Amino acid sequence: MRIVNYNTAKLIGDTNAFRAVLLAAAEDDRQGFAVDPAVITFQEVPASILTQLTGHVAAAFAPTLYTRATFTSASGEDSAGGAQCMYYRADLLTETTALHVDLSTGASRYTDRWYLKLNGYTSAAAGFYVYSSHLKASNTSADEATRLAGAQTIRNNSDLLPAGSHILYSGDFNFYTNGEDGFIEFLSAGVGQAFDPYGMTDWLGAANAYRHTQSPILNSTNGLVAGGVDDRFDFQLSNVEFQDGAGIALIPNTYRPLGNDANHYNLALNSPANSYFPGQAARSQALANALVLASDHIPLIADYAIPPMLQLLGPTTYGRILQGASVPLSYFVSNIAPVQFSQGMFANTAAMSYTGTGLTGGVATVNVPLAPSNVTAGVNVNSATVGAMSAVVAAASNAEGGQAATPITVTGTVIRRANASYTPKSDLNTSTINADVAFGANTVDFEVGVWNFAYNSLQALLDVDSVSGLGAGFTGITTAIPNIGAAQGTVRVRFDATGKAPGVYTATATVHVSDENLTGAANSTIALTLKATVVAVGNPADLNGDGVVNGADLAILLNAWGTAGPGDIDQNGVVDAADIALLLGVWGV
Repeated sequence: MRIVNYNTAKLIGDTNAFRAVLLAAAEDDRQGFAVDPAVITFQEVPASILTQLTGHVAAAFAPTLYTRATFTSASGEDSAGGAQCMYYRADLLTETTALHVDLSTGASRYTDRWYLKLNGYTSAAAGFYVYSSHLKASNTSADEATRLAGAQTIRNNSDLLPAGSHILYSGDFNFYTNGEDGFIEFLSAGVGQAFDPYGMTDWLGAANAYRHTQSPILNSTNGLVAGGVDDRFDFQLSNVEFQDGAGIALIPNTYRPLGNDANHYNLALNSPANSYFPGQAARSQALANALVLASDHIPLIADYAIPPMLQLLGPTTYGRILQGASVPLSYFVSNIAPVQFSQGMFANTAAMSYTGTGLTGGVATVNVPLAPSNVTAGVNVNSATVGAMSAVVAAASNAEGGQAATPITVTGTVIRRANASYTPKSDLNTSTINADVAFGANTVDFEVGVWNFAYNSLQALLDVDSVSGLGAGFTGITTAIPNIGAAQGTVRVRFDATGKAPGVYTATATVHVSDENLTGAANSTIALTLKATVVAVGNPADLNGDGVVNGADLAILLNAWGTAGPGDIDQNGVVDAADIALLLGVWGV
């Protein structure tokens, strides 16, 4: 945030040169960067030149738009040199007009006080007071006394401002030495105690030429005050809040009179050749030429850091997740303060936090870079408890005046895992299904109901993924069923009895199930036994069904001896001597 103050000399100088000086104030990159001024205070502004001055500001800094702050021209002020006038960038700042005051500071001169607030910031520390003054000129004891009275009026006003206020005093103070009572008054204790960026030392003589702001002209023919560069009349003094390295604060080594190369004590600023921009002789000389023609003062420039403005981006919902699942969420924090250059910005961090339910861990303090760069901060979903969750993720700046990010409300629902069961009435994980098929028939289908036991909206859907362990005539028909909710799913398995002798055929199968496809989905199994009984039709001893009891049937019986398989003619659960007796009794039949 560049702040400039400039005594216009009532625009009696060359207007083209004046506009060139304004443009140069924006283009000055001697300290490493150039930026359009955020605030410009002008001294010696009669009401008659107000329209002309506004036009110069608009033209010099186009397309950046400026707003003129509250302007007052008290009775007699025009005849005493003119009023105070301030312009500010509307894209960065807004004036609180109710806080504007006019203070009589002697010799028909008035000091204006304005209050500006950085757009988009809510903290009081993101606002500041600017005073602009043109104190009594000349070096008699009476003039010094008038300046002292004016300084006391200003300080009496600033000391009534709230503690912690940012206060800047700008303008043409006409102080000749650091021992003058009016200057000392600005530096006296109180809320508005001012500090000189150059320190407490005197500013007289050639060794201090780099501080001087009047006059760039050695000889004048157009009414401008001449005499060469030898006085420090123009100042930007500020209280400790502007110089503490926090929030809105002066960037070290950026306080300078525009175009003053420190080599022109008691000389015109443009002769000998000016060297304000190192290694850029033509540019330096062009600026010096404009300064000589524009006014009898040199603009004073200082650059100020502004507080961070945080932006927080990240998910607003984590949807439906499974109880116990690990679900990390990432949020991206950046500093979107309206700056063009990060040079001189003071370090800032953000304290990440969250409130409400549904999140756990991940609270941290992170270093926040200037956008478009960002830093990632993570939190985890608290999935221990089933139910709807809602939390607010926040990023608060710990910098003075820093603007917290707009918080993000994040919602989600934790649900139970799916629960496969063979009945909707209880949690049954094993089942035996029996089916008969006539001897000589082709197939029989088993339909096995699978439920998602106790299902409601807070439970995952159930997926039947596959059935394993089949064989011996059993094959799967429908073995994958997704998204079983309140209604049952039906697994279908087919038994092919072709060529199978009468008897019981068994498959010990495993049904593989899982939660629906959500983060943390788990797999499980339930057990299934399938029994297909091939039932003989007609003579039970005709084991192969060829219509006659003979040696082929006896071979089947003997092959199944001692089992419950084919050949258990009397259905007592085991093939034994009783079955042989029955078979021999009907031999040849």
